[in-house]
Amino acid sequence: MKKRLLAAAVAASLSLPMAVAMAAPVEFDGSAELHYQWDTADGAPDKEAARNTIIVNAKTALDENIDVYARLAVQRYHGAPISADFDFDSKGKSTATIDRYGFILKSDNGTYTLGRQGGTIGANALLYSTDGNIGSYDAIDGLSGVITTGVTELQFLAGQETGGDNKLYSLHAGYQPAENWTLGATLAKYDNKDGTFDSSKHWAVDTSYAHGPTTYFAEYAKSDADNDNKAFVVGVSHDLDDKNSLSLSYAKVEEYGSIAGKTDFDTGLKGLYFGYDHKLTDNTTFSVAYSDLKAISGSDKSTSLETFVTYSF
Repeated sequence: MKKRLLAAAVAASLSLPMAVAMAAPVEFDGSAELHYQWDTADGAPDKEAARNTIIVNAKTALDENIDVYARLAVQRYHGAPISADFDFDSKGKSTATIDRYGFILKSDNGTYTLGRQGGTIGANALLYSTDGNIGSYDAIDGLSGVITTGVTELQFLAGQETGGDNKLYSLHAGYQPAENWTLGATLAKYDNKDGTFDSSKHWAVDTSYAHGPTTYFAEYAKSDADNDNKAFVVGVSHDLDDKNSLSLSYAKVEEYGSIAGKTDFDTGLKGLYFGYDHKLTDNTTFSVAYSDLKAISGSDKSTSLETFVTYSF
């Protein structure tokens, strides 16, 4: 019922009188990406994959406080499906879909998004991350928002995962006791109705400190599971100059340390993550991501090397 009401509301907004549509132009932005990936793992054959992705975002104002948005996402993968960001079991090698839509509500101290969207929980996406998914694959129908009051920022998310009845709630508070220093805390709840993971409650604390071009960060999370219930990440990022930046982090995510295994890192593994970005032009970036991981329970090791060329418009 909620999904039908949401779809009807968006459809109604798109059929506003022509005078309103003409008064507010549609803004477009997006990206085109080429990606290649090489994975190795003990006891398994090496895998190679590539993907091509085009994202087009559209937004127009209904009035000074309300925008309506939509996103077109197109992706095709080649080789192994390890690089796919969509449900390849049902879609095959490629997909093209309008997968994000809804309203953006603005106030003096906050911005709120009502509609279909991705979700991130944790200052470093340690607990949950589906923003990079395409299609209805683990998207969220719900309400999220960012509210800023002085040196305190509140972020919240409440919604239902697509493709089922699983519900998700989170609240993150960030506080700046000094100009370059941030402290934060997260509370989250996952009501699992039809998945393989149990319902769970989570908390996390995070901090970051910026010193010139270098930022240090850390986050620790724990769930109410009886065991294997912790996760943490600690790392550093550094801007070499205007065109080049590096990042290095170490993460460990136990089986029930994140929300339904949907962390931005790797459930059941621990190890190093390295990233490098180089701006080829103002709109084009070449990136490298490398991970060297080991199973928390056992001795199996794995690596992943990814390259990206991304053009933003």
